Amino acid sequence: MAIARDLFSGRRMAQVLSYVIFVFTLTPIFAPTLGYAIALVVGWRGIFASFAVFSFISIAWLLIRLPETLAPENRRPFKLGKLIEGTREILSNRRVVLAGMVQTLIFGLLFSALASSQQIFGEVFDKTESFPLWFGLMAIIASTANLINARVVVRLGMKEVVRRALIVQGGFTLVFVLLQATGSLPDNWAFPVTFLWLTSVFYLAGFGLGNMNALALEPLGHMAGLGASIVTAFATIGAALLSVPIGLAFNGTVLPLSLGGLALVAVALLLLSRLAEDEAPATS
Repeated sequence: MAIARDLFSGRRMAQVLSYVIFVFTLTPIFAPTLGYAIALVVGWRGIFASFAVFSFISIAWLLIRLPETLAPENRRPFKLGKLIEGTREILSNRRVVLAGMVQTLIFGLLFSALASSQQIFGEVFDKTESFPLWFGLMAIIASTANLINARVVVRLGMKEVVRRALIVQGGFTLVFVLLQATGSLPDNWAFPVTFLWLTSVFYLAGFGLGNMNALALEPLGHMAGLGASIVTAFATIGAALLSVPIGLAFNGTVLPLSLGGLALVAVALLLLSRLAEDEAPATS
C-alpha cells in the first residue's frame, strides 16, 4: 500500500489496489494445489525448501524491477520521536480516522464470515467434506469484485462505490435476517441463499477495502509507509475484536452472523456519510 501511495493517489490508487487485492484473493485458492503438487513430486519437506526458493525469486524481482518509490524529500529518520510525531499527525487527521473505521467495520464483517463459515457449512448444512470446494467457489466469484471496482472507481469515485456496495449489502442482509427470523425461508432454499449471502460479504470486501485504503492514505502521501502500517494495524486488530463476539454468538443458525453483519454495515454507512464532508471532490 505504501508503494502504491508513493506512485499513485486518489482514484488511480484505488484502481491499482483493486488489481493487487485481486491477486491476493486468488492466491489462497491456488496455493493448496501448488503445495500438494510440490509434496507429491519431492515430498512434504520440499514445501519448506520452496519457501526459500519463492523468497529468493521475490527478492530478486523486487531488487531488479522495482526502483525506490519514496521521494527523497519524504524520507524521515528512523527515530522514536519522529515515529511518535508521525503517529500523532495520522491519528489527528479526521479523514484518515473515519476511513480507517469504515475499513475496520468492513474487515470485521469479513473476519466474522471467515470465522463462522466452516461451522455454517458443517453444522448447519452438513457439508463439512465439501466445504473447501464451496469456499474456493466463493473466493473465485468474489474476486471479480476487484476487477469490476477497477473499472468503475475511476468514474464514480471511492466513496460512492463503497456507499453503493454497503447499501446493496445492507439491503440483502436485512432481507436475509427477516427471512430467517420469520421462518419464511424454505429449507430447500436455505443453503443457496446462505451461500449467496456469504459470497456477497466477500464481494463487499472487494469493493470496500482497496477504496477505503486509498481514501485513508490520500492525505498521507508524505508518510505513506507509516500511514499504511498504522491504518492496516488499526483495521486488522479492530476487525478481530469485532468478529470475536459475533463468532461466539453462533447458535447453530446463520442468524447471529447476519444480525452482526447488519449492524456493522449500518454503522459503516453512518461513518461513510460523516466522511463525505471531509472529502475533496477531485479524489472522491
